[in-house]
Amino acid sequence: MTAASQRALQLVVAQQGLIQAYARAICRNPNLADDVAQEVSLAVVEAGERLPPVEREIAWLKGVVRHKAIDALRRRRVDQPLDEATLVDIGERLGPASDNGLRAMTEAMSTCLQRLSADARSMVAARYAQGEACERIAQRLGRSVQAVYGVLKRSRLALEDCVRRRLGSKEQSK
Repeated sequence: MTAASQRALQLVVAQQGLIQAYARAICRNPNLADDVAQEVSLAVVEAGERLPPVEREIAWLKGVVRHKAIDALRRRRVDQPLDEATLVDIGERLGPASDNGLRAMTEAMSTCLQRLSADARSMVAARYAQGEACERIAQRLGRSVQAVYGVLKRSRLALEDCVRRRLGSKEQSK
């Protein structure tokens, strides 16, 4: 996994709560919000070397969520429930889910990734580091697409929880 891919994966995992909350606020449909979160995760990983500097990544991430959610609503021919200014205001009120201490986060993420099962680690790497489609992962592993989505969602939540706990314990020890 490249350094850029690892940073992108760390951003996705650390900010999963923010991504989900903002997507749900815009879409007002949990299933559509989950789809948007998947699209956002992939877009962040695909950005790789083009990720903004750490101090601007949260604002950038919120913009990606907003645009992906609006695109998803348009594709489904659903009226956008809120105007653009309101969406931006909601995004500004949502804060980052964790600090941006890259070194501490990298160490925590490395440790937490190792705690996932080999299957889950393989799926996370295929989806987020290599950008492989869930359909392709499912086909390759002989699983249903829904099963792959489930493993990825549980893995993201487990990683988020693990990273938060590890970063929280480092803060307490200072």
